[in-house]
Amino acid sequence: MKKQILFIVLFVIIFSGLMAFIGSKQTVQLSSPRSTLTVVLDAGHGGIDVGAVGRSGTLESDLNLVYCKKLKKIMEEYGMNVIMTREDENGLYSEYKNGFKMEDMRKRREIVQNANPDVVISIHMNKFAVSSSRGAQVFYDDENGSGKELAEVMQKVFIENLPYARKEAKSADLYMLKCVSSPSILIECGYLSNAEEEKLLTEEDYINKLCYLIVASVLSVIQK
Repeated sequence: MKKQILFIVLFVIIFSGLMAFIGSKQTVQLSSPRSTLTVVLDAGHGGIDVGAVGRSGTLESDLNLVYCKKLKKIMEEYGMNVIMTREDENGLYSEYKNGFKMEDMRKRREIVQNANPDVVISIHMNKFAVSSSRGAQVFYDDENGSGKELAEVMQKVFIENLPYARKEAKSADLYMLKCVSSPSILIECGYLSNAEEEKLLTEEDYINKLCYLIVASVLSVIQK
């Protein structure tokens, strides 16, 4: 019951901040969590590895970075310590050659492990052959298990506040979810292969809303 009350209070505060942000187009200063949380934000792909490409040419690697920078800004307003695996358009490999992707992933893991984070969030955009597919979805590692609660809470928040969010969070065997024992999730923010959702994913108001919902979910689960 206490946990449910905490979630409701936090969500009302953050969502009120979201509405003020959208209405005024100004940064909202919100209260900090009770203690400093360390969060690693992983903007998927980068460099020659652009990831999914939208129907109108949006590059996943660029959009992932936009979302991570916005999340960093909001989280730091809450007093969180935020570390990003990449802060520009480049990947984390030394040169484009055989095995560059594995080098990139190993360097991301090293950053995560050195940070000793309370939570890891990897941001991605989805793509599917059927263009009607759409909706945000959260993934967690079933073997680790520590990210399951956060993923399920966040997916519920998405369902209640975002159009066409997927029906449930899912377990997945993904490299970035296995770096540390701390709660680690991967968010597919939406489908670039869906023309309407591609446009939505690039709109400032939608980016702000989705990022505030992510922060609300983190605070409701991690900050106890």
